[in-house]
Amino acid sequence: MAWGAASRAVNVLRMCWVQARPEVQVVFALRFAVGGLMGAQGGVLDLPGLLLGALVWACAVLAVYLVNGVSDAVEDSINKPTRPIPAGALAASAAIRVAVAASVVASLGALVVGVRFLGLTAAFLLLGWVYSVPPVAVKRSALGSVAVVLVGGVVTYLAGFCAAGGGELGPMLVPAVALSCWMAGVGALAKDLSDTSGDRAAGRRTLAVRWGPCRTRLVVNGNALLIGIGFFVAVLWHLPVLVLPAGVVLVGALCLAARVGAPYRVYMRTQHAAHVAAVTVLVVALIRR
Repeated sequence: MAWGAASRAVNVLRMCWVQARPEVQVVFALRFAVGGLMGAQGGVLDLPGLLLGALVWACAVLAVYLVNGVSDAVEDSINKPTRPIPAGALAASAAIRVAVAASVVASLGALVVGVRFLGLTAAFLLLGWVYSVPPVAVKRSALGSVAVVLVGGVVTYLAGFCAAGGGELGPMLVPAVALSCWMAGVGALAKDLSDTSGDRAAGRRTLAVRWGPCRTRLVVNGNALLIGIGFFVAVLWHLPVLVLPAGVVLVGALCLAARVGAPYRVYMRTQHAAHVAAVTVLVVALIRR
């Protein structure tokens, strides 16, 4: 009996991980790492703090995306029916219990890291609640979605920066703002291009629902080019160490403009590649010091 209960618990956790989208969890970890490594460029790196902070942040991200998965049940039943909750492989009540537990663990762990980190963790959890849960549920509007995604991205980089011991804040804000704009101005809009049927059924007023996929894609492409060019120029001027990841973002923007591949897939591959490149060049820069 005990073995059966343990097996069910493991299966619930596995389904929660799938529901929270592993590719999203990975990129949040990379954002956190970039924030920490940018702070370490000044010569200060609290590696234990960075690693503990990363685990805490992973719990917070898991909690936020599980709550979002529960709140997206209607639209996902049409747009993403194979995800665990709409497919019936994960009960909404179980997902909420895991989300609550993850939030508690994140909060307690954040307190160990430090008071500032606790504040950032609380802010991130609050953003997740505001994004998904009625009566606010800003995910129902295009502007609200973009704003929360943008702030959530910046908070993640700041959390990594804080956990690693900090340093000079100004340089860290360049990739933090640019890559968060990539999340908000490109990803948050591109993900809705193929989801108009479910979003309309759930009463969401996304840009793709209001303007249609064609006009929305033009906005996505324009945003991508502005962000890609702006980021590249900024690092050429201030942070040459990040030329490679900025170049990756610019190439991704050009691919979007040239309509090479599905927009959301191009967005995701670009942000993963850019963050891996950023982590790599920042680690190399630290080793060379």
